[in-house]
Amino acid sequence: MNCSRALLFCALVVVAGSCGGSQKSHAEVDVSHASGVQSEVAVAVDPRSTRTLVAGSNDDTGPTMRVYGSTDGGSTWSSKLAPPLPLPGDANCTGDPGVAIDGRGRQYFSFLWIRPCAKNARVEVFVATRNGPRASWRTPLKPVSPAVGAVHDDKPFIAVDNSASSPHKGRVYVVWSRSFSEQERAIMISHSDDGARRWSTPLNVSSSLGFPVYASVATGPRGDVYVVVVVVDTSNGTHSGRVYVTYGTAIPGGNGSQDVFVAGFNADLRGVLGSPATDLDKRVNPPDGKTRSDQFWPAPAVDPSTGFFWVCFYDTTGDPRRVRTHFVCTASSDGGKTWRPPVRAASVSSDETQRRADNNEYGDYEGLVAAHGVAHPLWTDSRKASSLREEIYTTGLPARLFAR
Repeated sequence: MNCSRALLFCALVVVAGSCGGSQKSHAEVDVSHASGVQSEVAVAVDPRSTRTLVAGSNDDTGPTMRVYGSTDGGSTWSSKLAPPLPLPGDANCTGDPGVAIDGRGRQYFSFLWIRPCAKNARVEVFVATRNGPRASWRTPLKPVSPAVGAVHDDKPFIAVDNSASSPHKGRVYVVWSRSFSEQERAIMISHSDDGARRWSTPLNVSSSLGFPVYASVATGPRGDVYVVVVVVDTSNGTHSGRVYVTYGTAIPGGNGSQDVFVAGFNADLRGVLGSPATDLDKRVNPPDGKTRSDQFWPAPAVDPSTGFFWVCFYDTTGDPRRVRTHFVCTASSDGGKTWRPPVRAASVSSDETQRRADNNEYGDYEGLVAAHGVAHPLWTDSRKASSLREEIYTTGLPARLFAR
């Protein structure tokens, strides 16, 4: 949805070279290649085949969102308006897409739908599905959980437990923010064991009512479920089961610029990178030089085949005005303790403060997935602003870029 977001995301609940980056030779792909604004991108990879990816974003030109698919490891992508709405609706009344793929290749697309398309209308979470990259999308008539009265739902996130050692392998989880009043929100979670046909009664996982938003969900190798902006190492490596919380914030007492941080926890939520009682555990980006710069909108991913931990984010290094950014990525092979100098995923800078950009600026959130030694970041890019306004771009970053 087109809402302003806080930059600090660090509430955790358990339920069941230079920052400008080294120059690169990897190819960049315009995933959307469509007019209008594309933003709020999400991406997932098929656990059976790393060549199959699905992604989704907002699109302000049609009645629904935009779905992207690749069957060649991200080299080429299809781009079309989808999934269909449960019922005919007005344009620009959907948003906040999320995607996932289960162990059978079934693809999932979570989103918000506003009906009717008007202020103070009901906003509900839906999950569309298709049986593989060449199948058609189907959207149920009913939401995951009906929003009654004045309840307003926001920012769903979807994930599948694909761990071979989990007792709940194949279970689909959706988390979202639900407003009970202007001042009170809670994070809800629901799950499905039949491919998103039926959903469990939602559970409030917030410890208390407040204003939580932007939650995500991840599962551990034993079926544990974690809710936050979070990823979990499900590999067979040294740090298997480690939980990572990634967030952006300005250091209290610092120079006023934003940085990206990660907090690491064992499966029992004991801190391993710093004190769990503090917010600032381990900074991901290098410190600023003489000129202040901002690093923001982090997207994390752990490669389940290697345990390699990736974080990508926007970076204003090199622009004294702190508006022109490159989307950059860095990685850690030691469980988040040390980070390699970031590399630029985007070779061209973006200025999302310009007139033809969306008022969310810089896409609101970005997508990242990693598998078998390659990371696939997706970000909102303004290099074609004069003709297509905002586009979704991607590239493939091999882990060997960060070889010591």
